[in-house]
Amino acid sequence: MFFLTPRYITEAKHYRHALKRVINYKKDILPPDQLGALEDLLARLNKAIKSRDRSTLSGLQEEIDKTIGKVAPPPKHAGWAENVEVFLVAIVIAAGVRAYILQPFRIPTGSMQPTLYGIVGNPTTTPPPNMLKRAFEFVWLGRTYFDVVAPSWSLPVSCALSGMESMTTPAMSIRL
Repeated sequence: MFFLTPRYITEAKHYRHALKRVINYKKDILPPDQLGALEDLLARLNKAIKSRDRSTLSGLQEEIDKTIGKVAPPPKHAGWAENVEVFLVAIVIAAGVRAYILQPFRIPTGSMQPTLYGIVGNPTTTPPPNMLKRAFEFVWLGRTYFDVVAPSWSLPVSCALSGMESMTTPAMSIRL
């Protein structure tokens, strides 16, 4: 069972995994003597894991650390590169949040709101649908119906509804 394995064996398996990765990554560019040393360390580590010898494993882990430090030294300025990357990602995320959530566009006048919100009036001469259909379309489509009727004595409908030219019928429904 994996949870009953001693910690030093688990750490040795992690060292084995890391050593295999270094060997596979650097196999084509390492000189044969360094590659041979790494493969020798891997074979000795496998034997020590099978024998479960704690002192041998701790000695091998120190030797692996020294050898890998010589073969694959840490890159210069790795901390700076990581910090710059984190800083740039944070700026991009902050700009995105600011643009889309905190400071969305502001409409200077109320004249554009119906267009931006998708509310467009469609004049029709048919009567509005029954209440069941209206309720369904309100819930499902967000559509509402308004019955705007111009009395025969009032101004033409073109004055009451901007954009409707020369419509002077006395009764008219507008679907919004």
